Amino acid sequence: MGRLLHNRHFVILWLGQTVSAIGTPFTMLAMAWFVYTLTGSKAATGGILLAEAIPLVLFRLFAGVLVDRWDRRTTMLVTDLIRTAALLTPVFLYASGTLQLWHLFIVNIILGIAEAFFQPASFAFLPSLVRKEELLNANSLLNTSIHGSALLGPILAGIFISSFGAPNALLVDAITFAVSTLTLFLLPSRPIPRESRVHLFRELVEGFAFYRENRGLIWLLGLAATSNFGGGMILALFVPFCVELLHVSADGVGIVQSSAGIGMLIGSLVGPLLAPFSKKSVMLGAHAFSGVSILALFFANTLWYAVGFVGGFGLGVAIWNTFSGIIYQQRVPDSLRGRVQSVRLLVAQGSIPLGMAVSATVAEWIGLRGVLVLIGIAILFSALIAWFASSLQFLEEKGQKAAVEINAPNE
Repeated sequence: MGRLLHNRHFVILWLGQTVSAIGTPFTMLAMAWFVYTLTGSKAATGGILLAEAIPLVLFRLFAGVLVDRWDRRTTMLVTDLIRTAALLTPVFLYASGTLQLWHLFIVNIILGIAEAFFQPASFAFLPSLVRKEELLNANSLLNTSIHGSALLGPILAGIFISSFGAPNALLVDAITFAVSTLTLFLLPSRPIPRESRVHLFRELVEGFAFYRENRGLIWLLGLAATSNFGGGMILALFVPFCVELLHVSADGVGIVQSSAGIGMLIGSLVGPLLAPFSKKSVMLGAHAFSGVSILALFFANTLWYAVGFVGGFGLGVAIWNTFSGIIYQQRVPDSLRGRVQSVRLLVAQGSIPLGMAVSATVAEWIGLRGVLVLIGIAILFSALIAWFASSLQFLEEKGQKAAVEINAPNE
């Protein structure tokens, strides 16, 4: 860890992403709170979040292919500039008294497209800044600071929105993206080895082909998709859940949302300590723990009860993400990393908008608490099935060895 903190380029990236992460909850909470208080509609609240999630999914696959062709630092820099400009627009419209609901939907669409390019670029860029044996600590440190920001961000966002209004909260996120942009200017470009380029669609297929040769990764995708589908439902219903069942205002919503950051921060700190143990036990245990935490929310009727179990969900997710990320970064060849990561994000995180899309309908059918039971049981059941999957036997190895025993695709 000491050597990693002496890596100037990593520290710059780390600081920039940490600052940017503080602003993200401001936009998420501001968008949902503004729409829900304006319309009182669960469907509209989920819709504003879908406006970002759908383009994120649609552009993600081709973004990964293009990221493998483009300079990754430049891609990150340009997308941060776009997001800064997009978030400043509604701030100026609100100040002039001309902001309308559809403006926010357009902003979220732009944010989703930009994020589709930023995520695979950032994921593929990190291994060029640190040594392979430092990836676990680098990912853990990034996750720790980012999840720590996720702890602080929602609390600050809730207080800010209560004091200055939801639209003005977007200015904070715009400033953090501007800071991230400045830090990226200080990082070097890392040329990608020039290989013979084939048709864009064929390169896209190569990302899927990698999974065909690595069946264990397909199981990991399925488990992540199950958790994220449930997470999408919760995200779309988060403000209604807090307002209708916990009877809290914007600052209370921020406190509950920040508890996920507390859990993720703890999980990021605990993750490296679990490296000596079987990855199968750690990852599936973390996955199941997330399901139990969601089930326990069925009984939530006070703010602090909800804080505890939302934090438990975040803890399980953070431990899963730490181990899952290192498996991909250690094994996937650099020339394929962007498109393989895009397939991963498409399947795993693409389930989030699906969860958002059905959330209001399911909630009307079985109620907000019934949704929690449904999600918790689905996550627990998927962990149980995966435990007996032969394709996940490579996770039985202890330490980092498991990450390098996944079969490489045929040439």
